[in-house]
Amino acid sequence: MESLAGDVLDQLGYDRVCGSEGESVTFSEEQVRRFTQENEAMKAERRAAMDPEDADRRRQQLTLLTDRVYFLKDIERDDRLRFLSFVEEEHYLDGDVVISESESSTDMFFVISGVLEIIPDSQRKRRIEAGEPLGEFSFITGKAGNAAVICQEKARLFRLTRDAFAELETNNPRLAVRVLHLIAEHLSIRLAGPTR
Repeated sequence: MESLAGDVLDQLGYDRVCGSEGESVTFSEEQVRRFTQENEAMKAERRAAMDPEDADRRRQQLTLLTDRVYFLKDIERDDRLRFLSFVEEEHYLDGDVVISESESSTDMFFVISGVLEIIPDSQRKRRIEAGEPLGEFSFITGKAGNAAVICQEKARLFRLTRDAFAELETNNPRLAVRVLHLIAEHLSIRLAGPTR
């Protein structure tokens, strides 16, 4: 991830493990062509083995992801479908604990429906509603937060783990960089606060 999205990680103050600040990797057209060819063959093999019910569920998830997560709308449809294979769908009822204060989660969540409430130990509460991400800072930095997240209204979430993202980086580095850029862009806008 550092070699592909290092500029974004540098801007966020991320401590690099596998390279120096400002360092990046450039792939040749031939490397990209070979990767694309191999990736397309693997996708065709996976589609052929996919259960039709699973394919229908993924189409429904794609519609939800497209309709509800505004900052991922700029990703091409096929890439959103690819991205869906790396997220886990979860459901919560009113009062359910999504993340406990003692949990060290660095996962990122996309709220598809419902309302969540972040209950930090020292700051004001924050509501997260459908269409908003949750945990993007911890996801990017790898440093878990210390707030509890409680479901306030029945919720449907897509969870992206760091391990799943590492797999996405391996399988589709171009898409991983695009998603990381969109997450970082969203995070920078949120941290900047409202403009007047």
